[in-house]
Amino acid sequence: MIIVYDEWGGFMEHVAPPVKPVSSAEAALGNDGRLGFRVPCMLLGPRVRANYVSRYPFDPSSIHQLLAWRFGLDPLGVRASDSTTFNMAYALDFTDPARTDAPAIAVTQGTFGSACSNISTATSGASGIAQLDKSQLVPNTAISAPGGRFAELRTKADALGFPAPK
Repeated sequence: MIIVYDEWGGFMEHVAPPVKPVSSAEAALGNDGRLGFRVPCMLLGPRVRANYVSRYPFDPSSIHQLLAWRFGLDPLGVRASDSTTFNMAYALDFTDPARTDAPAIAVTQGTFGSACSNISTATSGASGIAQLDKSQLVPNTAISAPGGRFAELRTKADALGFPAPK
């Protein structure tokens, strides 16, 4: 789970906002590529190190790169193609086994029925997370990461048994 606080709160920031590439359409609208002030972000999950603060300079496109790498998609826009953007997967721990120390959380019954892990998927009828919906893909287009940019992370994921995108 990724939690990003989208408001910086009006406090004085001592770090100048970084500048990232923009498309010609964005530039025509006056976008200068400045990302704005830093905002807090938290990652939650079994691959997140306990008591760890990443020092990588992530930006919003880091989330796009994580999704593109994980699901084998082409870059999602000009900024996600920028070689200076760090993939948020670098904040995850692929060297140790997945953490299992998460506390039990009671999920109350609500509008959507039972706990998430008991939801039946439309694709398989089994419980768990549904398969990647590829119905929106453009026919005859590659969904692999361009130029092997995520090869290092893919190698780590393969070594740890994470399934490759189909």
